Amino acid sequence: MLKFNVMEVKKLFSMSDTGSHEYCCSIVRIPELQPIEGSDFLAKVEIFGTDIVIRKDQVKTGDLMFYAGNECQLDSSFLSINNLFQNWELNANAEEVRKLMDAKGLNSQSPEVKAMHGYFNDRGRVRTLKLRGVQSFGYLFTKNEMVRYCHEVKDLDLETIINEDFDTVKGRLFVKAYVPYVYHKSVHVSDNGRKRRIKRFDRIIPGQFMFHYDTKPLNKNIDVLNFQDNYVITNKLHGTSVIFANVKCKYPKRFSLVRLIRNLIAKIPALKGLRADNYYIDYGWVYSSRSIVKNKYISSGKIENTTDVWGYFADLMKPIVPNGMTIYAEICGYEPGSLSMIQKGYDYGCSAGKSFVMPYRIVTESADGGRKEWSVREVYDWTSNILETIDGTKEWLRPITILYEGKFSDLYPEAKDTHDIFECLKADKDHFGMEQNEPMCTFNKVPREGIVLRINGNQQPEAFKLKTVKFLGKEAEEMDKATVDVEMQQNSMYT
Repeated sequence: MLKFNVMEVKKLFSMSDTGSHEYCCSIVRIPELQPIEGSDFLAKVEIFGTDIVIRKDQVKTGDLMFYAGNECQLDSSFLSINNLFQNWELNANAEEVRKLMDAKGLNSQSPEVKAMHGYFNDRGRVRTLKLRGVQSFGYLFTKNEMVRYCHEVKDLDLETIINEDFDTVKGRLFVKAYVPYVYHKSVHVSDNGRKRRIKRFDRIIPGQFMFHYDTKPLNKNIDVLNFQDNYVITNKLHGTSVIFANVKCKYPKRFSLVRLIRNLIAKIPALKGLRADNYYIDYGWVYSSRSIVKNKYISSGKIENTTDVWGYFADLMKPIVPNGMTIYAEICGYEPGSLSMIQKGYDYGCSAGKSFVMPYRIVTESADGGRKEWSVREVYDWTSNILETIDGTKEWLRPITILYEGKFSDLYPEAKDTHDIFECLKADKDHFGMEQNEPMCTFNKVPREGIVLRINGNQQPEAFKLKTVKFLGKEAEEMDKATVDVEMQQNSMYT
């Protein structure tokens, strides 16, 4: 087998700039198979903290395999070439299946036909299955299946990249987060409308406004758990992300005729020093969903704004956010003034039409032009102070829920190693309400989403999330019903 260097491996498997470590693929070593009661040919294995059901005749302890996380969407070419679509007509062996059906008078539900195709829907969703009473999360596939998709993998030693995440294979996007299909009526845009969009002025300065970093799955990063570090663990709320920022922005200048002429002359390379910027810089109010800036542009001399849930809370937050501050938060409850919940069932104690925003991260501009990352306790104190000093904020603002601060040696003295700590966290209903209903939701019985863990004093801003198995099950049920929440509508493309 050929040996690939690190750079060569990264050319085959890599994470895109917008990739998510929650919705990606990994190379894993199969752990010890655990029996399933009542089955001679099925077993279960634990991959990244959740169970997946396998066939004993196909998977063995110690095997190296590819793993796709739950609610991923796999590349259609990969699924087709490996005959994994449930709709056999989409598979590479479609002609073979058709001949068999014609020759024997079979239909698509015949066992012989079913054995020739997979279970993936037309959009390639990795979904939860329940087999012999065991809930199975994720999908395992072999090196040979990947080789059919990318021949170069044939000579790759998978030992060199165990537990590495990727969403791109040889420069092509292979896996992404699955979103149910939603029909959107097309809207005709007049020529005048297109001209107005072209004239919009982008006011965002790169490096001033910044989206939130990717919160990593703890089950893929258990090496961050140890007995010495000091941790802070908070409740993970199931709402929609929002960012509020009072940061430096660009504003268009009105040029005199003389200045416009000079800028035209400055297009000559030798005279480029005559050119003047067409904007000035000042602090400005910016707000966004997880990945879309809502008031990015200026057109007709005015900043464009939205009237959606993000815009509603932006209006409330604007007076209390000083220059140089960016707040990352979660909006929970109902869409303001509506009977629709932001996340189905998750009322978080809000009556119909009411909601709140909960800041969980604050970054401020420092005197030297750098960025200061606030601790979770500082975020909690800032929010609490606002609630005590500014009238009316208690109706729509809540501080982050801190569930624990300290060392794991104090919390779990019986734990022997990193894996023990992780197993304790997964099952801890007393401190963290794991696998329990969310007590903050007073009108509906829904599972707690999970917890978020951060290392106090960590110089690199990062957080790790651990979702409950019950929540993952509910999430899968909502996907089965093609339920699309407001965040999916914002951050995904539909066709």
